[in-house]
Amino acid sequence: MRLSVRYLLALASSTKYIVTGGVLLAAVTIDALARQGREASGPA
Repeated sequence: MRLSVRYLLALASSTKYIVTGGVLLAAVTIDALARQGREASGPA
């Protein structure tokens, strides 16, 4: 399934906020896990 920009722009405003929130949550989670991995490996 390929999401296009036009499809996202056509969605209702509330759906856009939900999608944006999900993307931001995923980014924060990935960043936190990456930082945790760097701290566990010790100083570079």
